[in-house]
Amino acid sequence: MASNSFLGAGPPMFTGENYHIWVIKMKAYLKALSLWETIETDDDPLPLGPNPTVAQMKNHEDAKSRKPKALTCLHSALSDVIFTRIMACETPKEVWEKLKEEFDGSDRVKAVKLLTLKREFEMLRMKEGDTVKEYSAKLMEIVNKVRLFGETFPDSRVVEKMMVSLPARFESKISAIEESCDLKTLSVAELISKLQAQEQRSSIRDEEVAEVAFQAQHKGKQPMKDNRRMEGDKLEKGKPRKESSKRGKFPPCSHCKRTNHQEKDCWFKGKPPIQCRFCRKMGHIEKNCRARQNQPQQNHVQQANFVEKSENEEESLFMASHEENTTNKSSWFIDSGCTSHMSHNELMFHTLDKSIKTKVRMGNGETVDALGKGSVAFQTTQGTKFIHDVLYVPSLACNLLSVAQMMSKSYSLFFKDKHCLIFDSEDSLIVKVRMVDKTFPLDGRFDSANFASK
Repeated sequence: MASNSFLGAGPPMFTGENYHIWVIKMKAYLKALSLWETIETDDDPLPLGPNPTVAQMKNHEDAKSRKPKALTCLHSALSDVIFTRIMACETPKEVWEKLKEEFDGSDRVKAVKLLTLKREFEMLRMKEGDTVKEYSAKLMEIVNKVRLFGETFPDSRVVEKMMVSLPARFESKISAIEESCDLKTLSVAELISKLQAQEQRSSIRDEEVAEVAFQAQHKGKQPMKDNRRMEGDKLEKGKPRKESSKRGKFPPCSHCKRTNHQEKDCWFKGKPPIQCRFCRKMGHIEKNCRARQNQPQQNHVQQANFVEKSENEEESLFMASHEENTTNKSSWFIDSGCTSHMSHNELMFHTLDKSIKTKVRMGNGETVDALGKGSVAFQTTQGTKFIHDVLYVPSLACNLLSVAQMMSKSYSLFFKDKHCLIFDSEDSLIVKVRMVDKTFPLDGRFDSANFASK
C-alpha cells in the first residue's frame, strides 16, 4: 500500500457544500492510498486455501483491512452534521452511494440543474463596471460546474461567449483578435490575457492620468503679467549664474531699484534713464513696450498659457489670446499641448459614457475633472463622421482637438504660411485651417469627407 505521508493532514473535508468538487478530491485521495477499488467493487477477499504461505497470509490480511481503512477515511472526511446521515452504513460503498443519492440527486434532478447552469451561461454579460478578471471568473465558475456534471464544454464555446458578451470598449480589440487569431484554437487563458493587456493600457491612459492641456478659461480683460521673466539683470561674462540670480542679497540698485544683483552688473546700466508709461519699467518707452504689444484688445478673451523665449534669451510667460466674438460653441481649436480631444459642450456628444472619470491638468497647474468620454458627430458633405475618445470637461471654455491623438490615428499635420494642413493616412488633404490671432479655429460644421472617420 502506498504511504500516506505525502497526503498532508488528512482527507478533504465535506460539510454539505460543493459536493462535486469534494467527490473529485476524495476519489483522488482514495486512489493514492489504493483504497478506491474497495468502493467500486465492494468485494470481500477470497478465503485462504489449505497450507497458505506466509506471503499469502500477509496479502490476505492486507486485503481484509482495506475496507475498514476506506470506511475510516470517509468518516474522517465528513463533518459531524453529514456523518450522522451515514453512520448506519457499514461498508464504504454504502457510504459513497448514500452521499451520492442525497447530494448529487437523481438523473432528473441533475438534468434540471444542468439546464439552469446553461441558461445562466447564455444570459451572462460583462457589466461596464466589471474587470476582465472578475467577468472571466464568473463565467468559468459556471463552465466548471457544467463540466462537473459530466457535460462536454469545449474552450471554443467559452471563447465565443466572451467575444459576444464584452462591452463596447473592447470592440477594437475584439476586431483585432478576430483578424489575427483562429477562434477555434484560441484558448480561454490566451484570450483573457489579451483582454487584460488591453484593459491595463486603457487604465494607464484614462484613470488618474494627468491630461496636459492649454488653460482654456473664460476671463475678463486683465493686464498681462510676466510670471517667469528674469529680473532684467544680464550676467557678466564668466560670472557664475547662481551668484547673480540671488534675490534680496544686495542693496537696492540705483538704476532699477532691484535687490537681486550688484549695481555694476545691472542690465539698465548705461541705458537712458527713461521709464515706460505703460508698464512703469525702466529702459524703454511706451512705443516699444512688449507688454503693450501683447495686451488683448477686447473686453472678453479666452486665454491659454505657453512659454516662449525672447530674442535676448529671457524666459517669459506670455498669453495667447483668442477673441470670443470670432468663435462659437461648435468651434474647435487645434492644440499641440493636450494629449486628448476635449469638449465642454455636452450637447455636442453623439455618445457619452459618464462612468469614465479622470483628471485633466491645465497649463497653469490646476486640475479639473473630466466627467465622461464619448464620440462627437460632424456633419459633412459625405455624411456624418465622428471624433472618438473625446473627454467631456465642462470647465473648459472651448473645444480642443489634440494633435498627438490625431497623429496616433495616422493623420499628418503641417503648419505652413499661417495655415494648418491635415492629411489622412493616404496623404490626402482633409482640411485646411487658417490661423486667426495665433490660433487655429476649426468650425464644427466644416466640410470633410474623411476627417475623424478613424
